[in-house]
Amino acid sequence: MKFADFEKERERLINKAEKAVNEGDEESFNKLEAQIKELEAEYNEHAKKMANKRAMNGFKDSKGKEIFGSLNFGETEAKTILTKNDSWENYVNAKDPVGEKLNLGKILKGMATGDWTNAQAEFQNISTSTTGTLIPEVLSARVLDKAREKSLFASAGVPIIPMDSGNVTVGKVLTDPVLEFKEEGAAATESTMELGGVKLESKTAYGFGYITIEAIESAKNLQEVAMQAFSGALAQVIDKSFLYGQPDGSGGYDSFAPAGIFNNSDIQTVAAANPVIDYDGVIKAVSKVKQNNGLPTTWGINSKTEEIYSLLKNANGDYYLEAPRMIRNLNQIVSNQLVHDPTNGSKALVFDPRAMAIGMQNRLSIKLIEGTDEGINKGKIALRIYAMLDAKLLRPEHVCELTGIKEA
Repeated sequence: MKFADFEKERERLINKAEKAVNEGDEESFNKLEAQIKELEAEYNEHAKKMANKRAMNGFKDSKGKEIFGSLNFGETEAKTILTKNDSWENYVNAKDPVGEKLNLGKILKGMATGDWTNAQAEFQNISTSTTGTLIPEVLSARVLDKAREKSLFASAGVPIIPMDSGNVTVGKVLTDPVLEFKEEGAAATESTMELGGVKLESKTAYGFGYITIEAIESAKNLQEVAMQAFSGALAQVIDKSFLYGQPDGSGGYDSFAPAGIFNNSDIQTVAAANPVIDYDGVIKAVSKVKQNNGLPTTWGINSKTEEIYSLLKNANGDYYLEAPRMIRNLNQIVSNQLVHDPTNGSKALVFDPRAMAIGMQNRLSIKLIEGTDEGINKGKIALRIYAMLDAKLLRPEHVCELTGIKEA
């Protein structure tokens, strides 16, 4: 309903109501007054829905399809959200098909040796500064795709938002709408869906990788070696900081790193059964997220926790126990960024991937570092890589930590 149509109809009903008053027709006036109130309520509800829809507008998936969801908040320019099955490299290649042929190994060899033979395209597509060498977007995308495969959160399907600038605001649902049935003609209980903004702010993440001189000189598998080193370093820094934050040495946490999930007092918590571990704690963690209208699809654990649950047997020790269906349906991801604590017990994380968002700028900077101990003693070349990224919780109530997981 357009505002002009609403105004026109409201004015028509008011004129009729005034005529009924002048004619002393109280019954007609009461009916018209009720119609006016119903029309106003209908338009107000429509306006509220349109406002929320506009707040959710602006994001697209990698295929250009509009996305409406709790991640989208008040952005005037369309943004892209990369889901678990989207390739960042494909997204970049759609803009720059020439970049598909570029080779990271040739760039690294050229940087290390100064020899750019058969690597003219690579040489022409890099840019250098005092802080390092910016590799082409498509090669950055390849590294980021590899890092996503290794990251607990990205591989779980946490949305990735390419950040063209330093900050991107995404939406957070503060209050869920409440629906109810109502009698015909009766007033409905007001329910407002309240949205808030969460700002993803670019933070600098550093990583180091070492490549042997032999690998540099041969260059046959240099691209694969570099991809593994850099993507592993990025995945590690994302997961570790997003899980625990970065301690500042004074009992707090660095504000220039992502805030740790385990430091957020609003997430759900369940204690594992001790001294004998069973599946009850995991079931309760899943249930807690569901009770808050979340859709928990992922169970993140470390390798020791995986071993503990895999070794569960029946009372007689005759056979291994099968996990209940509720747990088998979860996407189990093993990540040793979840620290094993044999004394207090490890933590696991059950969560809805849509309760979080990760923002990344799609340019990586690489710098050759000479004179390191590894380089002198072992013949390795140190390469520093840094990226700009951030990670935030949008719905902490859709995340549950399971604490105290340890052997009897």
